[in-house]
Parts: sequence; structure tokens; C-alpha cells
Amino acid sequence: MKIVVINSTGPMGSSVVGAIVEKFGYLNAPIRNLGLNRYLISKKQVDKDQYKKNFLEVFTAQSKKMKLGGLSMLDRDSSESYSPIDRTIIEQELLDLEKKEISNFPDLYEVLRCLYGKSIEYKNSKHFPGKNIEYTTYFDQYPTDELSQAYVDEFKEVVFIHMHRDFIGWMESTMSQYFSGPLKWRIILLHALHNRWLTYERKVKDCPGLHLNFETLFTGDKKEMISEIASELDEPVPDISWEDEYYDLYGRERDFSSTFTLVDVEGTHLSAGTRKFVRYCLKKKKITRFHDVVFYLFCLYDVLRFVIINRR
Repeated sequence: MKIVVINSTGPMGSSVVGAIVEKFGYLNAPIRNLGLNRYLISKKQVDKDQYKKNFLEVFTAQSKKMKLGGLSMLDRDSSESYSPIDRTIIEQELLDLEKKEISNFPDLYEVLRCLYGKSIEYKNSKHFPGKNIEYTTYFDQYPTDELSQAYVDEFKEVVFIHMHRDFIGWMESTMSQYFSGPLKWRIILLHALHNRWLTYERKVKDCPGLHLNFETLFTGDKKEMISEIASELDEPVPDISWEDEYYDLYGRERDFSSTFTLVDVEGTHLSAGTRKFVRYCLKKKKITRFHDVVFYLFCLYDVLRFVIINRR
């Protein structure tokens, strides 16, 4: 088995990278945070059972109509609801699996992934058995050296791709997720956002694997970036017309032009005043409670502007 672990925190372009890796024959499924990292660190039976339970719940949830994936939160919310999988195709196999105990974790992992691949409805997946993409977040909340080694010890053949993004762009895209959801009026602390981003950057910067900057996905030579990914995978670049392909962005397919055009450009959600204030705070190298309050007031203005514009 070979898995590609795509690591990120918040909006860093992981789904775009996953869509590229998929073209090498890997199963690209809109699944993440089912407890794999916890199990790999603990190796406890209770965490293994919880992982299995979480995955089985995915089959139930994604057999119903939902909004998933796309270019951005706005793209997701404006798209039609759909059922990513057809559970009825694998119903008996799921019933058998619930009663069955698979002692070897990689075998359990592969069985669950194979069942998901078999039940996919929203696309024609051309993956090969034993080749999987694992989207992971919260990687930095564990000892990263220990977790990286745990992946290798468990799965043997593992490729790591770590995403990076500058703070201003990351913050704006992160805030857009609040703007588009039910929590748009909640208090957001600037220092908490910055600490989250900074902790991730510090803890993963020396992790083994390929480190990709978000900006390179949307600028520069795509062939060069694809070749860099191919080199890390130790596989040849697929002989396909990349410009004519469709790309699965975490459960929603989009064409080449849409996929590699940046949607959340600076200023899409946060005003010039908000961004200027944040840059001022970053230069001060210390974000105080006063800065948090001022940032929240700026965000209230930006949210109100966003709501008014999108009601038109």
C-alpha cells in the first residue's frame, strides 16, 4: 500500500494538490479527520475502533444529499446538493464489516477505502487499489517527528506533502469560512488566528517530504509543479492533457481553468483597512487584547458588508 499524506491547517490548497495527485492513480476521497493521527500515536484498540466507527459514519452521511467541496465556501454553498456515494452498492459488505474484527490496521484502512471507492457516485474514479490520498489536519498538534515515523512504520510506503501559505492570504480565506457559515458574528481573536498559523508553520517546517507554497498552485509553470510532485511520488508524470482534465476539489469537480485560478484573492472578504491593521500588528510582533478588539470591530464591518452584498 502507498499513501500520500497531504498536510495543512485551514485553507492552504490541499484539495488542489490532491486533485493533481489523483491523476497518478490515487483514490481522492472527500474524507479527513477520522482519528488516524490519534491512532498512529497511541496504537490503542479504542482509537482503532473509533477510527472504524468514524469511517462507517461517513458512509451514512455521504449517502445523503449534501453540499461539499468546490473552489471556495461560496462555490460550495451556491452549488447543488448531491450524494457523493451510493451506500446501497456496498450495504451487505458494510454489515459484514461492522461484525468483523480486522486486527491489522493497514488492512482495515484499505478495506474501508476500497468500499468507499466502490460506492462513489459523483465521479468516475480511476484509482488503483492500494493507492490512497490522506488529507490530514491537526498534524502539528502531535510530536511531528513521532507522527511522521508512525505513518511510515504503519504503512511502509508514505509520501508527505506539507502545504504552506502566507499569513494574510491564509487569514482572509479562513475568515471567509466564517463569513459563509452560521458563525459569521462570533468573536474572532487575531492573536488566536496568528498563533494557529505560526504553530503550524514552526512545527512542520522540518518535517520530511515535499513542502509546497500555496501561491505556486496558481502562478508559474504548472508543468514544473506537477513534475516536482511526480519526483516526490517517484512516479512518471501521467501522459494526459492536463488542460482538458477535470479536477476533484474535495468532492466537487472543476475544469483546469477554474481549478488553477485563485478565487479568494486578497480583498475578497476583508477590507483594505482590516488588512492594513493586521499588517501593522504583525510589524509590532505582539498582538495584544486591544488589537483583538480593534480587529473584531473591523471584522464586524466586513461581515456586514459581505451580508449586504450577497443579499443583492
